[in-house]
Amino acid sequence: MILAVADDEIVGIGTISSNQKIKGRHVGTLGIVVAEKYCNTGIGRSMMDELIMWCRLNGITSKISLVTSQENKGAIALYEKCGFEAEGILKNEICIDGRFSNLVYMGLMI
Repeated sequence: MILAVADDEIVGIGTISSNQKIKGRHVGTLGIVVAEKYCNTGIGRSMMDELIMWCRLNGITSKISLVTSQENKGAIALYEKCGFEAEGILKNEICIDGRFSNLVYMGLMI
């Protein structure tokens, strides 16, 4: 887990969790969130770079996976800049305020 801090306040959190089963142990699942006020400031990219580097150096992870809303264009653009590719779409997988949205699965081989 990594934290981004600004003005003594946590403004971003990034995590990588690995599958505990032997067959899937090489895959790290990435989660990242940045406070809305700090989006498009480079914090997300810095956290992504740190998490990807940690995966490259840990000797276990060879693929990073993540899931995001198809409507989260800013996040998708960031992930693509970091080398992630869309691997699949789950249609109508989430419902927010009575409106269904798709989820995009993305992956990066490292």
